[in-house]
Amino acid sequence: MLVFLALFSVAAAAPQYYPYAGYPVYSVYPVYQPYPVYSVPQEPASTRGFLTFAGFQTARADLVQDTASGRTLTGNVEFKQNPFTGSSMDYKVYLNGNSLAGNKYQLGIADSCTGTVTNIGSQITAPAFLINGFYANGRTSAFNIDGADGKTSVKTKFMTVKDNAGTLVGCTAAVA
Repeated sequence: MLVFLALFSVAAAAPQYYPYAGYPVYSVYPVYQPYPVYSVPQEPASTRGFLTFAGFQTARADLVQDTASGRTLTGNVEFKQNPFTGSSMDYKVYLNGNSLAGNKYQLGIADSCTGTVTNIGSQITAPAFLINGFYANGRTSAFNIDGADGKTSVKTKFMTVKDNAGTLVGCTAAVA
């Protein structure tokens, strides 16, 4: 018991350095020289997960803006094919540009931006109120990523976006 009394008296006698008068108070922590930060070049991620399976395939491309040829839209497209879709594929498109609200657009796949277009799905209508563009998604059975079951592969093709008048307003780079 006397050991605990001695321990308590030693602990109580130790200065606590609270901000009372007479004790040194440091209002700011000292600033140390930061360690240099070195950037490591990052490779773009080809998948979203740690594991890849042969049945789960993804292809994507970005819309290329070219105002000289009337292609004013920006955005991207991502195609996904997996065992749950069979030989069909799902697509997800993000479109952004000026005065999109309330307009109708037709998505299609072509060999080039000026080539013959095969429509995928029906026309899509942009929401009436937009802040930063909109997403559209769907499924097509005319194309797939790997060309299985005699369908056309979207790899090395271009996705086109036409407005309601049939004018080309957006085109991606080659899908990879």
